[in-house]
Amino acid sequence: MSTQLDYFLNVDITDMTTGAVTGWVVAPDAGEVYEIAVVSSAATSATTLVTASIGSTAITGGVVTMAADAAPTRYACRPTAAKNVIEGDVIKVVTDGGTATAAIGRCTITIRRH
Repeated sequence: MSTQLDYFLNVDITDMTTGAVTGWVVAPDAGEVYEIAVVSSAATSATTLVTASIGSTAITGGVVTMAADAAPTRYACRPTAAKNVIEGDVIKVVTDGGTATAAIGRCTITIRRH
C-alpha cells in the first residue's frame, strides 16, 4: 500500500527478448526503493528476470521473476537492502532476455521517502 511519502518512477525495457537490454531513470528525491513491479506488453514464453541496481550497485532482493504467463500480469519484488537512493541517483533495470516473445517491460519503481 502506498503512502503520502511514496513517489513512483516508470521506465520501459524496450525489448524483453534480448539479454542486457537496459532502462534507466533518475531519482528526483531521496528515499528507499520500496517495490519494483513489472508488467509485460505481451505474453512471456519463459521465465524472465528483471534486475535492478542503483548506479553500479545491485539492489539486494531487487530481482523480479516473471513466469511464462499471459499479458498483462503484474510481477513485483520488495528489496531488502542496498536500496537507498539520494537525489540524482540513476536506477537501472535490465532483463535477462528469458522470453522469446517480443514485448516491452514497463517497470514501476516505488520510492518511499524517509
